[in-house]
Amino acid sequence: MRKVAFTIFLVFSFVSISVAQTGVNKAFSKVLEVTNEKNKKESFKGQILKGKRNGMGLLAMKDGYIFVGDFYRGEIAGYGMFIAPENEFIKNCNNSTVYIGNLRNGQKTGFGSCYTANGNLIYQGQFEEDKPIDVYPLVNADHSKSFSLLELANGDVFLGETKDGNANGYGILLFKNGDLWLSSFKNGFKKGIGLYLFYNGEWETLNFVENNYDVVSSSANYRNIDAARKQATRSSLMEAMGCFVDAASTAVSIAGNTRSTPQGGSLLSSMNNNSGITSSSTIQNSYSESSKDAKKTDLDRNAKWMRDNYQIQKKVYSDGETLLIKMKTYPETYNNSLRIDTQTRMKKVRETIISHGGTCVQSEWETWKP
Repeated sequence: MRKVAFTIFLVFSFVSISVAQTGVNKAFSKVLEVTNEKNKKESFKGQILKGKRNGMGLLAMKDGYIFVGDFYRGEIAGYGMFIAPENEFIKNCNNSTVYIGNLRNGQKTGFGSCYTANGNLIYQGQFEEDKPIDVYPLVNADHSKSFSLLELANGDVFLGETKDGNANGYGILLFKNGDLWLSSFKNGFKKGIGLYLFYNGEWETLNFVENNYDVVSSSANYRNIDAARKQATRSSLMEAMGCFVDAASTAVSIAGNTRSTPQGGSLLSSMNNNSGITSSSTIQNSYSESSKDAKKTDLDRNAKWMRDNYQIQKKVYSDGETLLIKMKTYPETYNNSLRIDTQTRMKKVRETIISHGGTCVQSEWETWKP
């Protein structure tokens, strides 16, 4: 992970440029060089859970539209930004090239704002079934609020809502190295939960309160969760197969004893007739049964431990990984003693999980050294 630089916009000098003049595709070109999903219709880069787009991300559509925002179970839903391609307008919103607001199933629903190619606010109000339901365009629009493309002096680009020259509202920072930051802003500062999307497709979600933040989750954490889920499914199948094999072996044994009973006699009488004989096969069978019971006891003990402790221990491991990611991403938080203690604890947790039959993929952060 690379260091993320979060700074108030006033520190940088910038040039405000019309969205139509510069071209949004150029601003996004570096970010979209590497994507999580790419096909003939569209390209997606962002959070994926259980094989579907879930969380926040960036979608470049076949028709040239770009969407940046929330996804749920593969669909556009939540809050986000639609940007129309050159010489086109947002659907049902004449002269508007940008929509920012609430969405459901890919349609504008609830409160939202529309902006022209020059960045002027043209509408702010309610939407139903993808259409504005208030007076469109607004008669008395708030001229202090606009949509801007700001080129920062260091080569980065901000694209989003501004007020009085500062980032205010919803927006994205496009870093010149291909990384992206997506969140709400207030007076140039990040506000609430946002997504840092790395050039290589990795990501972190951070929660900002004033100028402090907490790491909420990361792509590495989600991979561990998916691996644990798959292992739990495999363990359940193996346990079910073990019960099936035991039941089948018992059935075969009973069937074999029944076939060996003398004609006209019963299984009980056959056993009584041989009660004084202890053969090597009987001793072997007794040993096998004892060994099987011991194995079953171990399986039961491990299964109980997995039920009671697995998720808790996985979270401990994941929390340690998150802490180490934070140390590397933000060097001012680094503490060498804490790093060593965290990695030692992570190793112990991983080995404990494995000893009880669980799966815990060793994270690169368990052995990370600055």
